Amino acid sequence: MDLSFVENLERDPADKVIVSAMIKLAHALGMGVTAEGVETAGQVAQLSAIGCDTAQGFYFSEPLPSEAITSVLSSYNADGVPPR
Repeated sequence: MDLSFVENLERDPADKVIVSAMIKLAHALGMGVTAEGVETAGQVAQLSAIGCDTAQGFYFSEPLPSEAITSVLSSYNADGVPPR
């Protein structure tokens, strides 16, 4: 799911309805959903609450070279929450 749907998720109730409908449609078709451009804990919480499968964005990490990703991933807790 493109970041344009995620960026206003906390401020615009219509975006939450659209995102929820997209997730339900994808799941009904047997597909998983990854949200892009996630930048806040609030976005993570809302996406999780409406059933989004995975997320990526600056909330989790800035872009990294491939050799650095292992150490970053090992610092996350069991729930996938990044260190702060």
